[in-house]
Amino acid sequence: MGRNGAGIGVKLGEGLHLIDADALDKAHAALIQQALVKHIGVTPCRIGNFPKVGYLCRVSEPIKYCRIEFGPLTEKNQPRGRVEILSDGRFAVFHGIHPKTQLPYVWPFALKPFAELPIATPAQIVALLEELRSILPAAKPIVTEGAVTQVSQASLRGDPDAVRRAVEATHNTSKAFPTRESWGGRGSPLGPP
Repeated sequence: MGRNGAGIGVKLGEGLHLIDADALDKAHAALIQQALVKHIGVTPCRIGNFPKVGYLCRVSEPIKYCRIEFGPLTEKNQPRGRVEILSDGRFAVFHGIHPKTQLPYVWPFALKPFAELPIATPAQIVALLEELRSILPAAKPIVTEGAVTQVSQASLRGDPDAVRRAVEATHNTSKAFPTRESWGGRGSPLGPP
């Protein structure tokens, strides 16, 4: 962790992707892992809240963010589990303290250099998600979001003091933002207030 207690997040893209398997049922997590090995191979994995696991891989061509949701519904009427393909422009925590467990994220096996990560094609990713839809309970159709674009990072830079004040003024609570998708609309004229 950094000196201020912050974790280390990695912006994904340019071939680096994380398959984020959010399954709290160990049997479902095992099914996901078996299908992933079948379609992509053995990959380095990150654990923060076991049995949820993030699997790191490369993808041969750009692919948009996509996911499947599965399992029984939560009290917020959302499927309890999901498998996300975190792609260009998304972030993943690689090092730090998990907010729920209050334990460090771990990589059970040493990370490999980028050039040594297994490579999947977009077709293999889709085949993985389709197989998961067939073996996980109450699985929903694949959802795809966003565009694969290049954005000038310099154009996004804001005044550090203004950004700090904005973050401090943001009330990031489950009551204000009951789902990940509701938080994603924050700051948008069409998103939540």
